[in-house]
Amino acid sequence: MKHLILLSIFSCLSLTAVAQKDPVVMSIDGKPVTQTEFLQIYTKNNPNPSFDKDSLDRYMELFQVFKLKVAEAEALGYDTLPRLKKELEGYKKQLALPYLIDSVQNQNMVTEAYNRTATEVRCSHILIKLDPNASPKDTLAAYNRLLGLKARIEKGEDFASVAKSKNGSEDPSVVNNGGDLGYFTAFQMVYPFEEKAYNTPVGQVSDPFRTRFGYHILKVTDKRPARGTIRVAHIMIATGREATQETRMNAEKKINEIYDSLVAGAAWDKMVSAYSEDANSTKKAGELPAFGSGTSQRMVLEFEDAAFALKEVGQISKPVKTQYGYHIIKLTEIAGKDQGYDALKPQIRAELMYQKALAKFSEEAENFSSTVYEQSTSLKPAADAFHVPVQKTEWLSYADGAKFFKSVKLMSLVFTDEVLKDKRNTEAVEVSNNTLVAARVVEHKPSAPRSFDEVKAGIEDLLKIEKAAKMAMEKGASALASLKSGKEAAGLDRILLS
Repeated sequence: MKHLILLSIFSCLSLTAVAQKDPVVMSIDGKPVTQTEFLQIYTKNNPNPSFDKDSLDRYMELFQVFKLKVAEAEALGYDTLPRLKKELEGYKKQLALPYLIDSVQNQNMVTEAYNRTATEVRCSHILIKLDPNASPKDTLAAYNRLLGLKARIEKGEDFASVAKSKNGSEDPSVVNNGGDLGYFTAFQMVYPFEEKAYNTPVGQVSDPFRTRFGYHILKVTDKRPARGTIRVAHIMIATGREATQETRMNAEKKINEIYDSLVAGAAWDKMVSAYSEDANSTKKAGELPAFGSGTSQRMVLEFEDAAFALKEVGQISKPVKTQYGYHIIKLTEIAGKDQGYDALKPQIRAELMYQKALAKFSEEAENFSSTVYEQSTSLKPAADAFHVPVQKTEWLSYADGAKFFKSVKLMSLVFTDEVLKDKRNTEAVEVSNNTLVAARVVEHKPSAPRSFDEVKAGIEDLLKIEKAAKMAMEKGASALASLKSGKEAAGLDRILLS
C-alpha cells in the first residue's frame, strides 16, 4: 500500500564559532576557506578527530572534492530550485537554534578544558546501552537497572565483579578489563563522561548519567599530573585476543629477534617494512598519531606506559605485550610538554564545540523522543517545541520510503497497525548522523501502477541529476589532480543539461 506521511525532523549540528582573525587555509573556485570553517567540518565528521598532519592532509583532499561539488551544484542552479530553497530555509532555522553559547561562557569552558589537560583521570565504568531516541519506558528501565548495580557496589561488592556479572555492563571490553578504562584527559571521552569523571572524587562511584551510548556509572580510581603529548613509531607482531598459546610464543620469539637486530644496529625503517604487521603504519616507518594530554588519541595502558617511559627521541623500548600483540616502540617526538594556553586554544575550541554539540544532541534527542511518544496523536507539539516544520510527503510505497529516508526501520514502523490504522506517531528514528525523524500516516490506500505521464517528469529529472553528478565528479577529479600538482583549480565551467 502507498502512504502519505507527515514528518517532523530534528537535527543537531556542531557548534560554530567565528574567530575575529581567522586565517585562510585554502582557496577553492576563487572562494577562501578559513581555518575555523575547515576545523568545524573536520571535527563534525570525525567522531575521534586526530590533528596530526597525515589525518589533516587526507581530510583536506576530501574537503576539496566536497567544495568542488558544491561549486558545481551552484553552477547548475540547484540552489535556485524552489523545493531545495525551501529545504535550505528549514536547515537555516535549525542552525538558528540556541546551541551557541555566549562568548563569556565559551571562554570559561575553553579555560576549564585547558586546565583539565594538566590532569589525567583513571576510572572504571558500567554501561547500559540505550539509543539516543529510546522511549521513556526503555529509558526508565535502563536507569533503574543501573541503580540496582550501583546499590550492589555500595553494599560492598567489587566494582569489576559487578561490571562483569550477568546483566552487568554492556561494554564489550568489560570481559577483559572489568570496566577499567585506564587514564584519560580532556577530549578523550565524550563530554558528559569527561565532566562526570573530573567532578567525581577518587574512590567514589558517580550517580547514573547519560551519554549518546546509554547510561553509565563510573568509579574514579586515580588522578595524576598529565604526561604531555608524544609521537612514537612501532613495530608490531600481531596475535589477537583469541590467539593460541603456540601463536603467542612464536610472536614473542619473533619480536625478541627483531629487538636484538635493532640493538645490533639494524635500520629501523627496514625492520618496520620487513616485519611489522600493523598495516596502517608500515608505510610510514611505523609512525603513529600523537597521543597524550591535549589530543583525542588514546593507546592501551601498557603501550602508553612503555612509550612515556622513553625519555630521548630515537630511544626504543624493549618488547611490550598488549591485547593486540607484541610491540617495539620508538620515541620520535616530544610534542606537547607544557604547551601554552594560546598554542592549544584553537584545538581546544574545536574539540569543545564538537563534544558540546554531541552532548546537546543527546539531551535534545531524549526530549524529542519523549514528546512524540507521550503526545502520539500529533506531530505539532514536537514541531512547536523544537522549532522545526512538519512536512508532507508525496504518496510513498514501503520501498520508496525506505530509499528516500535511507531507513528500513522508519518505514517498518510506519506500516505497523498502531501507526497505519490508529494514526499514532512513530517513535523517533535516527535516520542519519544527528538527524531524528518521527512520522505519522495522514492517508493510505492500495497501491496502483502510475501512468507514464505521471512518472515521465520525475524520470527526466532523475536522469539529468545522474548525468550532472557524473560530469561533476569527473570535473572534481580533474580539479583535484590540478590542486595536487600545485596548479590552480580554476572556476568550473557550467554543465548545461537539456
